[in-house]
Amino acid sequence: MAELVCKLNSNELIEEILSLDTDRMKVVVLIGENGVGKSTLLAQFAERLVEQGRGAQVIAISNTPHDKFSRGDRAVHYLGQRDGNRYASEAIKESLRSPRNEIATRVRKLAEVLELMGYERVIGLALENFNPHVTFDSNDSHVVASSVTRKVASTVRDKLVGTTTPVVWLNLDNHEESRTGASFAPSLLSNEETLVAIGVCSGIRIILRKPISSAALDKREVDLQAASSGEISYLSTMAWASSKVSEHCVLLIDEPENSLHPKWQVRYIQCLQALFRYERPLVVIASHSPLLLAGEESGAFDILPYKIEEGRMAYAITTIDSGLEGVSWAAFGTLPSNNQYLSGLLIDLINQYCRDEISFDQALLTMDNLIGGCVGQDQREVIDAFKDALRIASNDKQKH
Repeated sequence: MAELVCKLNSNELIEEILSLDTDRMKVVVLIGENGVGKSTLLAQFAERLVEQGRGAQVIAISNTPHDKFSRGDRAVHYLGQRDGNRYASEAIKESLRSPRNEIATRVRKLAEVLELMGYERVIGLALENFNPHVTFDSNDSHVVASSVTRKVASTVRDKLVGTTTPVVWLNLDNHEESRTGASFAPSLLSNEETLVAIGVCSGIRIILRKPISSAALDKREVDLQAASSGEISYLSTMAWASSKVSEHCVLLIDEPENSLHPKWQVRYIQCLQALFRYERPLVVIASHSPLLLAGEESGAFDILPYKIEEGRMAYAITTIDSGLEGVSWAAFGTLPSNNQYLSGLLIDLINQYCRDEISFDQALLTMDNLIGGCVGQDQREVIDAFKDALRIASNDKQKH
């Protein structure tokens, strides 16, 4: 059963986290209700690291436009929704702009993320309003193209000869492509502004591709901006972090569950471990979703959950043999320890809906019937939370 132990104030909690050993990957989860100060605590943690001269090792990712990270602190690597709708595209571009000696590793990690999301292990770079007839005559443009830019533009023209759409596809699984083709990506993306200025294109969009399914003979090409909000959040977070994470760095993530499909919430921490098992960063997550702690345990890293209360007081949560119900009960006081069957049933309902085995109305009706058999308000609140998760899953399906 989960229990609360060791009450700490914010400074004591930060010091406790900083004192953790680095022999294994550590994932600290600050969990609690909205408005108790989790985001503020995460920002204070970043500020403390900057004060210690470790700003270059701090990676801050926010999935809420209302995070508390300092806007003026350029010492911290920041990615967040406050950057607008282009943040997802920029995250992937940043990953593909990695230095030549790192590109193979970054490409492999990006491919792993795409596969986890159900996409093919390829990336398309679409040149908007592509003009193959630019001559690079300085009299025709106020921008003089460098030899590198000329070479990039020439390579793009060669790659697009005979194609009907101006998309440069990168096969992330091809070893030769990882060494040469994907290494072309940093040059192309680094010269994007110049290519736009001289009229080669008006910008570069990211295209994803679904595998061939039994229902469709053609591969499904998906503009990143047309993907679901959950997919955008998941892909941008993992891709951008992959371009920044290094040994002994600190990865701070604010509300990763926002717009995220329930099954990805459950797998979120395991995905971080799979991607960064060699770098072993210290990960600190602020969240109000117990689903993040519902994944399978692994002996390769430690998960350390803390309940945050009003005034940013923290309690360590012991989770031995507690499961999702125990953690939810300890953090929110909503789930008694005997609700394992109910949670399993609700998760199965959502999975059946995602596999098209039952309709949205059938899943919702089953949940309503379960409410009729509840013996306590806490169980009703659990079912209501899973109804919200079902609606997120429905919105994701309607995107495709």
